[in-house]
Amino acid sequence: MKTLETQKILITDDQPENIMLLGNILKGYQKVIALNGEKALEIAVSENKPDLILLDVVMPGLDGFEVCKILKQNENTKDIPIIFITAKSEAEDETKGLEIGAADFITKPINPNVVLARVKYQLERKLYRENLQQTIETLAIQNKYITDSINYAKRIQTALLPSEETLNNFFENSFVIYMPKDIVSGDFYWQTKIDGKIIFAVGDCTGHGVPGAFMSMIGITLLNEIVNKNKIIDLSEILNELDKRIAEELQKEKDESTYDSIDMAICSYDEVSNVLEFGGAYRPLIYISENKLYEIKGEKKSLGDIKKKIKYASTKVKLNNVTNIYLFTDGFVDQHNSNNTRLGTVNLKPVLENIYKDNSEQQKEKLINLINNHKGNQIQRDDITLLSVTIPYVAHNILIFKGHFNNDAIVNLAEEFKQAALNLLSEKQIKNTLFCIIELLQNIYLYSDDYLINEDKKFVYGEITVKKINNYIVIKTINRAVKKQFEILNQKVNQLLKLNYAELLNLRNEIMHKKESELYSKGAGLGFIEILKRNNAKIELKQLNESEKNCDIEIKLNIKLEQ
Repeated sequence: MKTLETQKILITDDQPENIMLLGNILKGYQKVIALNGEKALEIAVSENKPDLILLDVVMPGLDGFEVCKILKQNENTKDIPIIFITAKSEAEDETKGLEIGAADFITKPINPNVVLARVKYQLERKLYRENLQQTIETLAIQNKYITDSINYAKRIQTALLPSEETLNNFFENSFVIYMPKDIVSGDFYWQTKIDGKIIFAVGDCTGHGVPGAFMSMIGITLLNEIVNKNKIIDLSEILNELDKRIAEELQKEKDESTYDSIDMAICSYDEVSNVLEFGGAYRPLIYISENKLYEIKGEKKSLGDIKKKIKYASTKVKLNNVTNIYLFTDGFVDQHNSNNTRLGTVNLKPVLENIYKDNSEQQKEKLINLINNHKGNQIQRDDITLLSVTIPYVAHNILIFKGHFNNDAIVNLAEEFKQAALNLLSEKQIKNTLFCIIELLQNIYLYSDDYLINEDKKFVYGEITVKKINNYIVIKTINRAVKKQFEILNQKVNQLLKLNYAELLNLRNEIMHKKESELYSKGAGLGFIEILKRNNAKIELKQLNESEKNCDIEIKLNIKLEQ
């Protein structure tokens, strides 16, 4: 950076004695000399141009006014301050000089103190402008670097978030509204699928911008570790583990002044049982099912807040219809309008009730319009995120039977199932399901303790329902069995389910060679278990009413349909 002493002054005058006088007055400065206007122009446009020009008005050839006009029209010299020094003392001369761009006007005979003061003032002004411009340029470079870095951070953050295409791979009618207050966001959303459960969450980290973005990355990383790596899928366990890990990551035990935390709403949908589970840290769940809106509030504790000793719990809801889920951060409902009024959850709910039957694009557009219309010309106060998924529920009753049946009737029930399933299932799906139905009905027939004899034929009492719910076949049977038989059945089924395919094959070979086995089972039973394992199916055995001798048992199968 230049200093006052290092600045250069061009003295232009056709009288050597005037140049000498000004040189003596300005002896503390660097100086160059020109005896005419042409030479002054030559020096002024050179690479080593002056910082200030003292210019005589009356000179042979180009006069001072003409030189000034030329310099002010040149892009490279227009900012050089010019002080006229002249014997002309008429007001119109001074006016003309100032009008064509001169910075000042000094009349002869000159006063040394006046010359020094006005030269110093103009040089200080120029120096200030140049240093200010240099600072601005430096700041602009630094700002560009910072902005480029933040934009790169945005790319990283965006890459960590699931795309809408990914969201729709889990739920077809899904959408997300993601509106950072700054370039990067302290909000995030997350989704995964593990062990037949789809888990999705919305998080709101303390602050926004870069600090919030760092917190959001911590939240996403911890969720991936806890759920995908450590296989923790119970929501209360996930939240409690997150609470502990966030506090550890930020070393809050050592520094209680750290206030960084995460508010979160997290859901889990079990495709097999059709159960929705919710857990929250200050954030709620809103869902609409069977034309009714419900809200479940989260715990009043942020994740990572060591001052509150609340343990997180979860709520489970059995879904029996199409269900629309809405998770959102407080930026959506806390946005103020010009009257300083919050949008509020109370105003969001009726909008959701009016739009939930629309498709995802229509819902998204209407909710964005809602927040923008409410905000008006007010600034966005916080990061805004809203995640919506629609959980389908398409149920078809394929087979329903309740009453007495015999061995011959099993064949009829199997045929009834095949006919009812023709337009719902593929040939392979029908075959796999039919195998399970026959196995379950035969077990009822063989082991039932509720039967009657009619014309020397045995008729047992039992119930069976077969439904297609979304992408699953749900088979449920109920019958009365000897209590001891149920205990044996329950034990053997659980033992068989623990076997892998290789172990199942070994067991089958043992049976074929009539070797005794601890897990003795008929071949059909093994095939039944094999189908369950191949389709990642779940089997539930429940003991219902019981006496000393017998009990009612319920067997429920959930079979994922092969696509």
